Amino acid sequence: MPISSSRDENKINVGLVVRSSPCFEEYFGSEYWVMKDYFSWYYHCPSALFGDFGYKNVSYLKTDELKFSCNHLIDLKPLIRGEFITESVDSSNSRLCRTDDTLCDSFSTIRHISESANTHQIKNGHSITVPNDGNYLLILFIRFEDSIDYRFNLTVDINFEPNSGQYLSAVDYPLLKFYGFMSCLYFIFALSWFIVSMIRWQELLKIQFFIAVIIFLGMVEKAIFFGVYQSLNVTGIVNLNIFYMAELFSCLKRTFARILLIMVSSGYEIIRPHLGSNRNKIITIGIFYFILGTFDSTVKIFKPKNELTNGNLFAEMPLALLDSIICWWIFSNLVQTTKILRLRRNCIKLELFNQLTNVLVFSVLASVAFMIWQIHNHKLTSCLSTWKYLWIDEAYWHILFSIILVSIMVLWRPTNNSQRYAFTALLMDGSQDELIVENRSNIIENTNGNN
Repeated sequence: MPISSSRDENKINVGLVVRSSPCFEEYFGSEYWVMKDYFSWYYHCPSALFGDFGYKNVSYLKTDELKFSCNHLIDLKPLIRGEFITESVDSSNSRLCRTDDTLCDSFSTIRHISESANTHQIKNGHSITVPNDGNYLLILFIRFEDSIDYRFNLTVDINFEPNSGQYLSAVDYPLLKFYGFMSCLYFIFALSWFIVSMIRWQELLKIQFFIAVIIFLGMVEKAIFFGVYQSLNVTGIVNLNIFYMAELFSCLKRTFARILLIMVSSGYEIIRPHLGSNRNKIITIGIFYFILGTFDSTVKIFKPKNELTNGNLFAEMPLALLDSIICWWIFSNLVQTTKILRLRRNCIKLELFNQLTNVLVFSVLASVAFMIWQIHNHKLTSCLSTWKYLWIDEAYWHILFSIILVSIMVLWRPTNNSQRYAFTALLMDGSQDELIVENRSNIIENTNGNN
């Protein structure tokens, strides 16, 4: 720990506290002005509980303050002694504690801790072994003995690394395996779709090319995410540019998927050869979704997991509203398309769209059920003790998307029957079909009224 000072032989006091908490949001979901109080209280009174988190026992390591000269490299070996102890949390302890108001006076100038490569050689690194997996707060207390207000330059190297040599936290490590599995799965999707497309290349529909694009984007997205987490696991440093590129591919994939569902639900290439006036609407809503999705992903990159703030809500609410509009549009198209197919008595195509409707209804119900579970268990809890399962919040949506994609791949796969699903020109176009459906509905209503 190198320290430079303009004055010689000045003495500084150095102390250390490592405190564990079962609640994820106690350390990771707190604002800076709250963390200032955490630092002050938990350094002097690590067994006290600052906040309404509800746990009864706390494990911590607290060292005695030692004096060092600040004009040389400090050896922390004499400081890092002792073991973790577990005590019951007693709110009355806070009355006995006396915090130093000047402990965190300079905290207003601190905004974040950034990762960077070492610019000097670490000559005497010493380690602290934590007893269990958990959420840990490290407080390093340093102050001049004779002058509280004296300013000095300080460089501290802190390295978090498990015995296995991997840097990913217990929260993020499952995502490494998950994205590795999903990368292999999407490669199988791509290979399978390529093979069946090559076999039936003369009968391919435009929709099937669109599906191929979505599979490719998903494969690239999963591969980049796997590379990001693998690099972070090996080096301990995350490349935000690569991470952001993965999020862009994810947004692009989801945008194309929603455009595909809108086109399919409207009967494109099944009951009508072109999109007509809907083309510009689809392009517009696709652009809006990509912009809002990119903004939401950018906010999530720079925010801790499970953090519920105004910034997150500001990014998520417009995207959720647009998703609701797209969902309503898709189901409205499906209702209209199935009416036309019933009118034409085309049982083969009608069965295709009935199966698609069942898949989308399942996806909506699964999405609503998971959101209710997520809000109840991860958002509205005062103490998130199941933080090891936070990765499910991210993985679930990838799994659900893959289920929908596989269903569409099966329903719209290139086969000998592709032309049976393709558009067949009749004496009437799509608008005339819709007019007949409306007239038939009016006749039924008038008949019921007369009865």
